[in-house]
Amino acid sequence: MVLGRNGCVVIRRMSSEGSQLSLTEEDLLKELRKTGLKATIQRFEILKVLLRERKHLSLKEVHEKVSKRLPTISLSTVYNTLRSLVEVNLLRELNVSGETRYDVNVEPHVDLVWLDTGEIEDFTGIDVAALIRTVEEKTGMKVKSWRVEFHGVREDKE
Repeated sequence: MVLGRNGCVVIRRMSSEGSQLSLTEEDLLKELRKTGLKATIQRFEILKVLLRERKHLSLKEVHEKVSKRLPTISLSTVYNTLRSLVEVNLLRELNVSGETRYDVNVEPHVDLVWLDTGEIEDFTGIDVAALIRTVEEKTGMKVKSWRVEFHGVREDKE
């Protein structure tokens, strides 16, 4: 994700063929409308916060950041909105160290969980989509959800 012209957020995602796709806020609005959910200001602002932050934020963190633009938004509205966005596959929900976090990257990837800092980072250097296809082909399972995480600490390289 980068900041594009006119301050618009541009999200870079990988297509199923492996090429990069760029999504603007306008594209995001179209994606939201495709889900059948109403494109409310609350939904749009929550998605924009998650895109701009480039972090896997918790419910409280999302609420804190969205409240700056929508001061009257309640924690329960943010929670319900996040849940609905997960249900339509615009967000992924992760449970890391007992805390739920939200990821706008719904494409197959590995999550790196840094135990020393608590940060979560997307890693696309492994073809998780191919792994999913292999599981489906070899088992007959239609994968509905997936989760690939590596937990570790940074090594000192001196």
